[in-house]
Amino acid sequence: MTQNTEAIFQAALAMAPESRAALADKLLESLAPEDQKEIDDAWNTEIERRVQAWEEGKLKTYPAEEVLRPFLSDEKLGNMKS
Repeated sequence: MTQNTEAIFQAALAMAPESRAALADKLLESLAPEDQKEIDDAWNTEIERRVQAWEEGKLKTYPAEEVLRPFLSDEKLGNMKS
């Protein structure tokens, strides 16, 4: 990171969380490809399809503990149940 970039980063860290989130969103938006709207639309369609399938009982679901077991310690899994 250049000194200028580091200074901007440090200034951003001093911002309120909501402001940092808005800044991060704008920065990410500036990196988005020209066809980002098309990509977002496709994801939104996929999300709607999956939610509908879940609501209609067409998806097999698994408990979070089962899915996350390979990645989390037993202590963290125990905290999920509380």
